[in-house]
Amino acid sequence: MLGATVSATTDPVQAQVRGIMISATLEYVETRWGEDVRGAVLEACRPAIAGAIRSVVDGGWYPVAWQNGLDAAVVEATGNPDALYELGHDTAGPTIRAELGRQPHMVPLERLFERSPQLMRAYFEGAGCEELERERGRALRRYEGPGFAQTLWDRFRGSLVGMLEAVGCHEVDAVIREGGGESGFMLVELRWRGR
Repeated sequence: MLGATVSATTDPVQAQVRGIMISATLEYVETRWGEDVRGAVLEACRPAIAGAIRSVVDGGWYPVAWQNGLDAAVVEATGNPDALYELGHDTAGPTIRAELGRQPHMVPLERLFERSPQLMRAYFEGAGCEELERERGRALRRYEGPGFAQTLWDRFRGSLVGMLEAVGCHEVDAVIREGGGESGFMLVELRWRGR
């Protein structure tokens, strides 16, 4: 696995997600769509996942299946198939400002790409990323995420677009060239202008 850190408690077939991702998902839903939709999301989750999610600790590690179940419930409760892409996009700017400082557009683009594996490890255990190609205005990256569902890949694509926009890139696009779905990996081509 690329850039993966696997502990004895990690299921080798599925990545683990940090609790802050689960909490942030519910917080985003409530901020964007309201408390009623947050409740509808929890109702749309399988009972075992909904019960487990209520006791999540931000710093803990949990099965990625919980995040997948929550993400599917967000799509169902909102009726928005792009909800997770939008969540990734909308939350990327604050994440990048926290990681790179208040003025991320001043940070060299290379630093963002160099930080990508560390950012991934901060939120996922047993997952990783690798840059395969990069040239001006284009990058090809491979992400490994055993057990990731399509909604999580959609969230990643939105995050990638949002991060590049946060550092001053324009007309950003992220296209899955291979993988996604239930494949356990995503080969994504990024294109942008500026910077």
